Amino acid sequence: RRVLFRSITIMNNAPDKQLATDFLQLLLSPQGVQISQNNFIEPITPAEATPNSTNIPSVLNPYVVMP
Repeated sequence: RRVLFRSITIMNNAPDKQLATDFLQLLLSPQGVQISQNNFIEPITPAEATPNSTNIPSVLNPYVVMP
């Protein structure tokens, strides 16, 4: 059993969904993982979606696994 201690999402009413998607793509990419690790944050890779996750942008599919 895993405890969730970090999460991130793109809100349905986000004012700039493309910018949010671009940020998540960077955060989840190998470069973003390295940046996190360099700042003492150990990311969960690949990211784990919740069972009721919907509308995940297809560009994020390489970085996300569904339950």
